[in-house]
Amino acid sequence: MTYTIISDNILTNHSVNDLTVKIVELEFLTIIKGDKNDMSFDTEKKILILEKAKDMIITEGYSNLSINKLTSELGISKGSFYTYFPSKDNMLAEILNEYSKNAKVFSNNLASNSNSIDECLDYYVNSMLNLNDRDLKLELVMTSLKRNYEVFNEENFIKLKNTAREMINFIKSILKK
Repeated sequence: MTYTIISDNILTNHSVNDLTVKIVELEFLTIIKGDKNDMSFDTEKKILILEKAKDMIITEGYSNLSINKLTSELGISKGSFYTYFPSKDNMLAEILNEYSKNAKVFSNNLASNSNSIDECLDYYVNSMLNLNDRDLKLELVMTSLKRNYEVFNEENFIKLKNTAREMINFIKSILKK
């Protein structure tokens, strides 16, 4: 079977066991055919929750993100949310992990595609101007979170701080080139 992802008017088909799923702008999940107990269904639902949470962080801020409103807008129960995330902070930790992984991939790509500070700056600017919609959304989420870091629990604050420290160390190493 295949599932179709329609995100920002881009249509792609992917094969996943016996589950056909349609995701429209990563906000609505409709099971067309398949078994709800399928592992792919669980992964898709978790992604759906994360994407909706990101949208709400951008529009309302993390401190105003309520699990009640999130689950209501997704049409899922609170219990379903807690199946994937023990708490709002754990959900945020997942978003921070995604950002950290993206930052590491970006850093590695930048380092391997540039030999001078000018090439690094060109690569950085071109990358920022050509972000795909998913990465742009993540950057907007991170901008919102950085403005409101005081609402983070200690673990998430440390994650954010460590990601920033890694980026600073990376920039220092590039400047030494």
